[in-house]
Amino acid sequence: MTKRDGLMYTEVVVVATGNTIDFRVPHDSAPAIKSLLTDLVLGKVPAPGHTPPPPAQPSAPRQAAPSNNCSSSHNCETPAS
Repeated sequence: MTKRDGLMYTEVVVVATGNTIDFRVPHDSAPAIKSLLTDLVLGKVPAPGHTPPPPAQPSAPRQAAPSNNCSSSHNCETPAS
């Protein structure tokens, strides 16, 4: 919430569980501060100094075992020369 606080300042009021914090800022800075605080609360931007975890890398595709086109019903050994 914002409200005018004199000729040069706007009061940005942050209400949290059990606390109310008032910031007295210049009029032209108030909308940007209010927007930033709202985005931080909603999780739209990471907090300053907080590095988000890297995106999960997809696992490498598994390669199928080589097939020798052999079934268990017959002998697949190669003949000796």
